[in-house]
Amino acid sequence: MNTPEATRARLLDCVQQTITRGVYNLNFKNGAFKSLISQSMPPAQSLTILSKSVLTTEIEMEICFIMRGAALELSEGTFRMDDLMLFLNVAEALNNAFTEDARSRGMYVADPIMQIIGENGEVTETMSFSYDGKVTKTSGGVPGLPPDAPVGYSSWGMRELEKFSKARKNLGGKKTSGKGDKRGRQKGTEKVQPGTDGVVGDASKAPEKKTKKDTSEFGGGFSKNLRGAFI
Repeated sequence: MNTPEATRARLLDCVQQTITRGVYNLNFKNGAFKSLISQSMPPAQSLTILSKSVLTTEIEMEICFIMRGAALELSEGTFRMDDLMLFLNVAEALNNAFTEDARSRGMYVADPIMQIIGENGEVTETMSFSYDGKVTKTSGGVPGLPPDAPVGYSSWGMRELEKFSKARKNLGGKKTSGKGDKRGRQKGTEKVQPGTDGVVGDASKAPEKKTKKDTSEFGGGFSKNLRGAFI
């Protein structure tokens, strides 16, 4: 079954934001691609540049090549929902490749976090999720701030959770979740997982723009190429 248009748009935006994060926020390969890849460039075109560069490793090149096939199918309307989980695997691999490159250059990149914020606006627990699957729990915390963050750390998620925390405090201690929702959320508390970009000095992200069909020499074949790499 082909993927609905709205879902394709969200998945394509996911690819775009991942590339923007890697090239601009994490300065992939010491920023070598900032002059080659614009934030409004179609994902397939950006991934072509990355996959052809002499700066990318063989593994990075293969990830970019496979993700390019997915970007082409998403833009052309031929991407199938059957390949969604495989797509998510490659998207995670691309994100991790950018992260590992940044960390190898000494850049601090925060792991994703989830925090429980009580009715008084204070963080009661912080959970960090490392890229190797490890989960670390810490009591308390600052809204949006990873426990191991360096001085001066700032992120979109941190700013958004600060707003959320202040909003809860302004409720004057009123319970906002009543008896709890259908998922059994504890009364008076809420789990929030920010979409943090996880770097110091984040650049803003540009929205996806519709572009003409990519006709470079690589074919799509996302499903075939991806299964060969991950199965």
